[in-house]
Amino acid sequence: MPFSDSTASSDSARTLSLPGRITRAALGLGAVSVVCALGIGFIAYQFALEETVARHHGFYLAKARMLAAEAATHGDASDAELLGTINAIWNSSDTRPADEYICIVDRDARLLLHSAHPETVGRDAGINRVGEPGKGEACTLRDLVRLREDFVGDYVSGAGQHQVAAFATAPKRNWTIGVHRSKAAVMREVRSGIGWLAIGFLVVCGLLMPASLAMLARTFQAFQRKRLMLEAEREKLIVRLEAQNAELERFTYTVSHDLKSPLITLKCYMGVMQEDLANEDAEAVDVDVKRMSDAADEMVRLLDDLLELSRIGRLVNPPEEVSLEELIHETLALVDGRITPQGIRVDIGRNLPPLFGDRRRLVEVLQNLIDNAAKYMGDQAEPRIEIGAYAHGGETVCYVRDNGIGIDTRYHAKVFELFDQLDPTFEGSGVGLALVKRIVEIHGGRIWIESDGPGTGSCFFFALPSKNRLDVSGVKASAKS
Repeated sequence: MPFSDSTASSDSARTLSLPGRITRAALGLGAVSVVCALGIGFIAYQFALEETVARHHGFYLAKARMLAAEAATHGDASDAELLGTINAIWNSSDTRPADEYICIVDRDARLLLHSAHPETVGRDAGINRVGEPGKGEACTLRDLVRLREDFVGDYVSGAGQHQVAAFATAPKRNWTIGVHRSKAAVMREVRSGIGWLAIGFLVVCGLLMPASLAMLARTFQAFQRKRLMLEAEREKLIVRLEAQNAELERFTYTVSHDLKSPLITLKCYMGVMQEDLANEDAEAVDVDVKRMSDAADEMVRLLDDLLELSRIGRLVNPPEEVSLEELIHETLALVDGRITPQGIRVDIGRNLPPLFGDRRRLVEVLQNLIDNAAKYMGDQAEPRIEIGAYAHGGETVCYVRDNGIGIDTRYHAKVFELFDQLDPTFEGSGVGLALVKRIVEIHGGRIWIESDGPGTGSCFFFALPSKNRLDVSGVKASAKS
């Protein structure tokens, strides 16, 4: 049955949705940071304006009251002398802004003193408008003089300029003393303070926006890495499934071919046995029964090998660290019946690294390789098998070397195929090396052969990942399946 990669595609789609949501969140955070900074800036500007105006009102009222108190202390002085004294006091201040003025009007709202415009002295200032902030309709300066009350608010000069002003009364003189400053100057003062607010705005945006963009960049990079990883895994899966499909096709063909052979033998000798029975040839019948029994035994052996091969897809035991030296001695005990009668000398390497995997399956690997080396030893006068291992590049490489009949380089890959015997005169079904290859691949390893050709001996290598590189989760999953 063909395999589908729909699972990988759905996993990829689910993975892509998360970076998309994070990206939108990052952009949203950047937009919110700008809106919040603008909103905070506007509110802060309004607050700064109101607070500055209120501060000026209070400060100017205090100044006006101070001058009114100064006028009360000079009750014996003439108006001209007192006005000169107040003007001198006002001009003596070094901390006063240059655009801050003082004006004094009498009971008829005529100007007695104006620090900035002395030429206006004697003019009627009663028509100038005054008004308290938020109190609706404004009144005139004449109305304010008649009320004889202190006042803070807006004042419109005779030139039409809006002023931030405060007025206080000097009762003994029937004067009203005002301190005022151009509202435009106060606004400039507020705007100069807004410069720091603008800096704060830039800091906020400078912190949040780059953070949002950095988050977006990291998300995109993570998405790219995940996408490439998923594509690589998908390609590996496709290659693996294609290989499994090809192996399944070869397996089906081989099974149908090799199982058919014993059946044909049975059918043939059943016909021969019928003729021998008709001829009452008891000796021939015995031969026929023996050959039919051998064919049945061959079929049982083939079926057992196939069953064992099908079981290799799952590990019997959880992976563990195994002493390779102990594993070799355990395996040699199992194949002693073949090695000892042939007088084969076995050399085992020293300082062998450990293996990590299913102990039972690893015994099967060594057993098949050693048994294969002994089987194809040929007529060597001094048969020898060498077993060793070494660590290399994060792998443990094991080898079984013999001085047997050797293998032509053209058949190095073919020897690992199912039911493939290069020389049918030797015993066996041709399943052993296919089993070895399957077990090694289940452990995430690889297997290969080195031989210079007939008469030069062979060396089978298999490499397994070391403990820290083996995909233990995948091995455990296989063990549970």
